[in-house]
Amino acid sequence: MNVFFNLKLWWVRQKRLHRVRFFVWAAVVLYAFIIGVFILVVLLPTYIQSLKQVTIQYYREPKQVFSSTDRRWLDGSTTATSTVNVPLAAVVIENHVDARPLAGIADARVVYELPVEGNITRFLALFPLPDMPERVGPVRSARFYMLKLLGEWGSPLFMHVGGSPEAIATLERGGFNDFDEYFNGQYFWRDEKRARPHNVFTSSELAEASQRATTTIFSPWLFEETPASSTVSLQPEDTTLNVVYSRPWHAVTWAYDADDDVYYRLQAGKLHRSEDGQKIGASTVVVQRVSGEVVDDVGRLEMNLQGEGEAFVFKHGERTTSTWKRSVGEVRTRLYDGKGKEISLAPGVIWFEVVMPWHDVW
Repeated sequence: MNVFFNLKLWWVRQKRLHRVRFFVWAAVVLYAFIIGVFILVVLLPTYIQSLKQVTIQYYREPKQVFSSTDRRWLDGSTTATSTVNVPLAAVVIENHVDARPLAGIADARVVYELPVEGNITRFLALFPLPDMPERVGPVRSARFYMLKLLGEWGSPLFMHVGGSPEAIATLERGGFNDFDEYFNGQYFWRDEKRARPHNVFTSSELAEASQRATTTIFSPWLFEETPASSTVSLQPEDTTLNVVYSRPWHAVTWAYDADDDVYYRLQAGKLHRSEDGQKIGASTVVVQRVSGEVVDDVGRLEMNLQGEGEAFVFKHGERTTSTWKRSVGEVRTRLYDGKGKEISLAPGVIWFEVVMPWHDVW
């Protein structure tokens, strides 16, 4: 009898215990369901919206002083509304003595002159694809710091012939509209009248035939709304700029022509002309001094293009001592005067002379 009673008591207790467990698990499941709904309905949309706001903030970085309906983003030139932002080609053009005269560089709208190993320079030249000439080159190899500059221009068609190990490794990871002659030889040709390797050329026709160039969004510079009129007498130190990468073949002078309101470029003491005889000139010339160092036995360079440093802006026969800035996360190098105001550039051709600490500038 006692055994039967104890068994019945045990069974009652088990039923109560199972009931308690059931309610506990039911409460846990209900709580988890409520938390899940809260995350889906409240937190997730808020998080997604915050991501959108960050992205929008990133692309709203430019502060334009002109209407995008009449100024080309690349160089500030007045243009039709439909062509304010067109596909761009960024071409690496060499400046070795044996490569001269260069073809097409007088038609580039933005040019960076950059030091490379061997105490020579190389150009990263940007063209609006519709205005790119029929002969551009000699095209040569890329360097890693050129890729840092490409980021300021969206995704231009990057035309080059190979590159340094670091540049190639970076390009292979993706993120660039890379157009290497090694893998796209049909869009380049060799001029057999010139010595190798200074004889690779390309053209607008070939670049357009690739169907790889696309219009991309980038952050423009500030440009003057109307031509500035100088109220001070021009000083010789402001109308002439000298940059010595190495003597004599890579010593550069920019001389201001007041009648044309253009700085004309001299190289190795002679007026610099392209292959077709055009004088190379610019409406704005910027000297950007950067830190850097030699990184290997070949003499390849690394340069810091983020942060800030000394710069000089030449336009309309006047020189402005300035500071260049490109903070982490920003996509555009901007120039500021001594009062911290961003400097607007003169619409037209723009050249950057990027110099290391050991290069002479005056």
